[in-house]
Amino acid sequence: MPIEIIAAVADGGAIGHKGRMPWDRIPRDLTHFKEITMGQTIVMGYTTLVSIGRELSGRNVLALTRDPSKLASFPWCKATTKDVILEMAKTERIIIAGGEATYLEFLRYATIAHITRIRKYFAGDTYFPELPLSEWHLESSQFWDKGDKNPYPIEFETWFRRRNLHEENATI
Repeated sequence: MPIEIIAAVADGGAIGHKGRMPWDRIPRDLTHFKEITMGQTIVMGYTTLVSIGRELSGRNVLALTRDPSKLASFPWCKATTKDVILEMAKTERIIIAGGEATYLEFLRYATIAHITRIRKYFAGDTYFPELPLSEWHLESSQFWDKGDKNPYPIEFETWFRRRNLHEENATI
C-alpha cells in the first residue's frame, strides 16, 4: 500500500510559524484534507498534533514522538515509530500529515503527494521539502481563485513518484 503525503504549502515553502499554520483557515482546503484522509491512518509529529488540537473523527491518528507520555492529553491518538509505520504501510494506506521533520523522515518512502499550494507568501519557521522533478511528476492540478471558501488563491496538486524509491531502498 502507498505512503502518501498531504501538505498545505505557501509560496516560499512555509508550512508553519511558531507552532501554527501561518495563514488563516482555508475552508476549501480543510474539506480537501478531510476528503483525502477520511477513513485512513494519518501520521504526524507532536507539534502538528498540538496545532490541530482536536480529534480528527473517522481517522486513525498516530503521532511520532520520543515521549509517548506527552500524548496523555490526546487519548484518541497513539504514539508510534518510523519502523511501525513502514511495517503498517505493507498492508494499509498511510498518509503523512506533517510537520517538517516528519515529511523529511518519510518523503523517501512516499509514492503520492497531495499538495495544496497557497498562492501567497507567508513568513515561516518550518518548510516543506522540495519534490525533485527528476523523481516526481504532476498528475493533476486544480486552481481556485480567492473567494468565500478560500481567502487566498490556492491550487490542489497531486504528484506521483516516477519510481518507487521505497522498493529500491528495501533491496539495498
